Amino acid sequence: MDKKADILFEISWEVCNKVGGIYTVVKSKAAKMAEAYGSNYFMVGPYFPSKALADFHEELPPDFCKAPFEELKKLGVICHFGKWVSEGTPNAILVDFINYKHRTNEIKRELWDWCKIDSLRAPADYDEPVVWAYAVGMLLEKLSGCFNGKKIAHFHEWLSGAGLVYIKKKNVKMAAVFTTHATMLGRTLASSNVDLYNVWNRINPDEEVYRYGIEAKHLMEKISAALSDVFTTVSEITGMEASYLLKKK
Repeated sequence: MDKKADILFEISWEVCNKVGGIYTVVKSKAAKMAEAYGSNYFMVGPYFPSKALADFHEELPPDFCKAPFEELKKLGVICHFGKWVSEGTPNAILVDFINYKHRTNEIKRELWDWCKIDSLRAPADYDEPVVWAYAVGMLLEKLSGCFNGKKIAHFHEWLSGAGLVYIKKKNVKMAAVFTTHATMLGRTLASSNVDLYNVWNRINPDEEVYRYGIEAKHLMEKISAALSDVFTTVSEITGMEASYLLKKK
C-alpha cells in the first residue's frame, strides 16, 4: 500500500517498554513503517532508564526537535531522541514524564471537563499512562508546526488516549488514528468467566464498567475511539466487540 501521509507518529506505552503483547505488535510493525516513511516515521513511548538501556540508542535530536524539546523541558517533561534497536531501527522519541506527575489531578480534572472521563476511582496504574500521554499530546502540538504536509498520529490502546484527546481538544492540525487491541470491558468480562459473545448486545457497557471498577480506562478508550478520525482494531472479532462496547464501528 502507498503511504497516506507525509509524517507519521506512532504512539504506544510499549514503545521501548516491554510490559505486554502490544510491545511485539508495534515492534514487528515498525520495520515496514520505517520502510514506507523513512526518516518521517517517529515512534513515541515512555522513558524508563532501565528499559531504555536495552532497547534504545539515544542520539542528538534533529534541529526541528530542539525548540519543542526545550519548551517541554521548562515544564518538567524531558524528551529523549534516538533509535529503537530493532529491525528497521525506527526513530523513537521517549518522553520522561516523572517531573510532570505533580499535575496528575489537574490533568484528570481537565479530561473530566473536556469529555466527562470519570477517574475518581481510578487505580494506580491509570495515572502514569495518562500523564505520559497528555505530555505526548503537548509534544505533538509543538512538533506539528515543524512539518509541512499531511501529519498522522496513531495511538494504541487507552493508555495513549489522553494524547489523542489533547490534540483533538487543542485543534492540532494532525489526523488521529486509534487502535484498540481488545476492549477493557471485554478483557474484564472474559477474565470473570462471562461469555462475552452472548452478552455484548444485552448489557449497558457504561453501567457495567462501574461494577468492575474500570470506568476510567473504559471511558478513555470510548472517547478515544469516538474522537479519532480512523478507528481500528486488530481483528474482525475485536471490531465486533468494539462496536457493541465502545459504540463505534
